[in-house]
Amino acid sequence: MAIVINGSGTVTGVSVGGLPDGIVDAGTLASNSVETAKIVAEAVTASKLGAKTIVQYVLAPYSTVNNRHSESAGNWESSGNSVSITPTNSSSQIIVGGWMNAYSDAVNDHSMGIHNGTSVTSVWKTHTVGSSIWVHQNFRYEQTAGTTSTMTFTLYHSRTGGTGNAYVGWSSSPGSTANGQAMWAMEVQA
Repeated sequence: MAIVINGSGTVTGVSVGGLPDGIVDAGTLASNSVETAKIVAEAVTASKLGAKTIVQYVLAPYSTVNNRHSESAGNWESSGNSVSITPTNSSSQIIVGGWMNAYSDAVNDHSMGIHNGTSVTSVWKTHTVGSSIWVHQNFRYEQTAGTTSTMTFTLYHSRTGGTGNAYVGWSSSPGSTANGQAMWAMEVQA
């Protein structure tokens, strides 16, 4: 078929591959002319995403959030519940969140905090009115990654007031369940 330039400015008769390599560049393409299906998945990288875009989301496996921990001396101790994430960019924000079950065998105050590998920060306090009452405690923490190495965030727990034992974790024998608890981490493009 012959190539024809119509009076309207359109060109007909050009077959796929009919133009020389390199003749069509980004400046030649009309806005929004490339369909999403035509974009290679590997071409969409974190550096090409806009600010505040979620780069990755990690839900902690059951085996890292189903621990039960008790504390009665007022010390900050690891509950054994954690989530890990490997940032793709050191300037990304890492946001950690989730919920845990808290219980007391007496009237006391629980406190929970996230240990970021260096120190316990962002403390949440849960007051237990009396024994045999379970409380669902939510938490959220964020920091700049500062690294592209794997980061592990561990929930720490303390009885910060009152008497008796403060517990995190519904069952002492949860098996392969989440024990009514969850932790997640996500990387957000700065």
